[in-house]
Amino acid sequence: MSAPRVNGRFVLVGALTAVITLLMGTPALICGVLGMPRRWLHTFSRIWARTILNGAGIQVELRGLEHLPNSSAVLVGNHQGMFDILVLLGHLDPPPVFVAKHTLFWIPLFGQAMRAIGHIPVNRSNPEKAIASIQRGTQKLQKHGDQVVFFPEGTRTRNGQLLPFKKGGFVFAIESQLPLVPFAIEGSFRALPPGQRCLHSGVIRVQFLAPVDTTNMTLNDRDQLMQDTQHQIASALESLNSAEADYQRLGR
Repeated sequence: MSAPRVNGRFVLVGALTAVITLLMGTPALICGVLGMPRRWLHTFSRIWARTILNGAGIQVELRGLEHLPNSSAVLVGNHQGMFDILVLLGHLDPPPVFVAKHTLFWIPLFGQAMRAIGHIPVNRSNPEKAIASIQRGTQKLQKHGDQVVFFPEGTRTRNGQLLPFKKGGFVFAIESQLPLVPFAIEGSFRALPPGQRCLHSGVIRVQFLAPVDTTNMTLNDRDQLMQDTQHQIASALESLNSAEADYQRLGR
């Protein structure tokens, strides 16, 4: 089997990512250790994400921002590709925190910076540690008024289609009694399909949907909440895909 074709933009953005991670990760780590104001850490996150997106030729369109509360919330959406996290970090103010694989926190500098900013490591192979980690994260989340992002598919889609949802984010929302905001992302799969090394410029669109109040919910409601949310995201994703098809047909 021949090796995947590589384009110049992919190589450029890879080099840019290494440089900007060093430039932004180092001061973010220092600020975190010294207990500097969180707005500094947010600034480093935003610059890091936007620099990579700009280098990749990615434009971002956000819709439904009025649905985001001004306090802690659980944001739940589909995971199309590598740029999803960058889009949310770079264009939401303040940037949200993420529940991420614990192995990412082992990466030198990058992992330490993630901890300093407040992202939550989860060891999916050890449920007890995962629960304890999320509980600690919940306390910090509510203390600082942060919003946390879950990708309930658990991984990036391999074919652009929505994958079955896992329950973790919905359990988190119910147990923390925080509003749950569904969102749909379209365009990041097309920008860099899995397994390819050809990066394509373009537009990534995010549609935020009306928040769901979880204050009167119990864990018995988690399955219904998950099903309703998946249906909402699938419908929003279909609308975004239709809009993109119209743009392409009109020769945007």
